[in-house]
Amino acid sequence: MKSLDPRVNRMGAEKVDSAAADENNYWESFEVFHQKKTGTAYVHVGSLQASDHEMAMLLAKEQYGRRQTTTGLWVVKTTNVFVMEPDEIEMFSTTSSKTHREAVEYKVRDKISAFKEKNK
Repeated sequence: MKSLDPRVNRMGAEKVDSAAADENNYWESFEVFHQKKTGTAYVHVGSLQASDHEMAMLLAKEQYGRRQTTTGLWVVKTTNVFVMEPDEIEMFSTTSSKTHREAVEYKVRDKISAFKEKNK
């Protein structure tokens, strides 16, 4: 199996028959999530192939960590990432009006500005 990652090809990983593959003789796919700044959300930045978690973290640091500001990296096996099916998304459309959860509906900003002006 030829990898799209040239570093994997240069490492000389053995060619493996896909029918005989087990966790000891093939490289698994991992997803990489990156955090730019402490306190911000992690964002999916790409995928990579590695023999184990340690190798995946090393490759993720090399590929995604050194090129931009990084405060955190998550490396997760692709098989452990679960995605909601399109027909399941309909469950969120049951309550169309959730404006009570949005701060834009509250009229507090005017009161705060008036208070600040009054107490200058």
